[in-house]
Amino acid sequence: MNVRDKVQLLGSASKYDVCSTASKKLGKTNIPGICTSWGPDGRCISLYKVLQTNVCTNDCRFCVNRSSSKCKRAIFKPEELKETFLHLFYGNYIDGLFLSSGIYRGPDETMEMMVETVELIRKEFKGYIHMKIIPGSEYHLVKRACELADRVSINLEAPNKESLQILSDEKHLRQDILRRSAWAKNLIRKGLAQSGQTTQFVVGPGGESDYDLVKMSRWMYEKMELRRSYFSAFQPVGDTPFSNLSRTPLLREHRLYQMDWLLRVYKFDLRDMKRVFDENGNLPLDMDPKYLYAKEKGILVDPGDATKQELLSVPGIGPISANRIITMRKFGSITHEKLKRAGVVVKRALPFLRLEGRQTLLNDFKQENKSASLPPKSPVAAKVRE
Repeated sequence: MNVRDKVQLLGSASKYDVCSTASKKLGKTNIPGICTSWGPDGRCISLYKVLQTNVCTNDCRFCVNRSSSKCKRAIFKPEELKETFLHLFYGNYIDGLFLSSGIYRGPDETMEMMVETVELIRKEFKGYIHMKIIPGSEYHLVKRACELADRVSINLEAPNKESLQILSDEKHLRQDILRRSAWAKNLIRKGLAQSGQTTQFVVGPGGESDYDLVKMSRWMYEKMELRRSYFSAFQPVGDTPFSNLSRTPLLREHRLYQMDWLLRVYKFDLRDMKRVFDENGNLPLDMDPKYLYAKEKGILVDPGDATKQELLSVPGIGPISANRIITMRKFGSITHEKLKRAGVVVKRALPFLRLEGRQTLLNDFKQENKSASLPPKSPVAAKVRE
């Protein structure tokens, strides 16, 4: 297979590895694998997201590249992938690299190829690189990946060993994955891979609940100092044992991102948030978690003296608008107009605020917009609505 064919095949095959909430949306280009993400400074960047190889010794039941699949196979030699990447970079198609891979022969052989590729690229390119750590690879290869990359990741795929066993017989959660994540954490503490580490969950086929996913994600934030968790709604693909399973609704993925935002950014307590999960441990699809939490808890906050954390519990108020409210109240009472100037989504926040004239305003809003309490119309938007 020539290099052009490898670019087509291995760029397209990389779409199942999620590196950002927007990574499923390819850029406006005919080159497979180019996607949008965000750099360490918050800049939107284009990444070349590609597999070193789609040859794989594992037989994961959800994966199109599983060992028993009849799909076309290819391997990028390190020099070939270096030349391809630099051609795209100097042509202003991309700003960085996201390198993943199937497992060729074994974890160490695969990591050695990936490391060699990035070592060659680093001789000319000093920008953003994200490297996937292969489960089961040796410590010295994990260390070298952390030395070369800005960010590393190792996919958990499932929140517990029972769910992981449904997905794959070859992967062991604690021995193959969590141990490598702990190595990465310690290496990052020493100043390597300064953009930290991330992970990905495949949502749906393992029979896990939303609470299982959120709880494990929270544990990873606390114990492994994870930078981000990514949730990928399962999509059945042909020539796999899971090809006849139902597609996981994208709205479920969206709710998980909303919950992750509340825990990671707003610092909500997961124990207190258990009230928003149903009896099966799943998030309702018809209402966003923050609104349901405020409704179930009966939140009623006075913006004139509430703490920042109390303000953040109100739907329609985020960190920026909460800070503005705290500043504004130094110069007088908080009014409806001041809330609007602070950036509050007033029609969502008003039912949960003690405010002069609140009931009159609330009645007006109900008449103007009977759907004020409904969830966002675009459930799969990457940016989580406050």
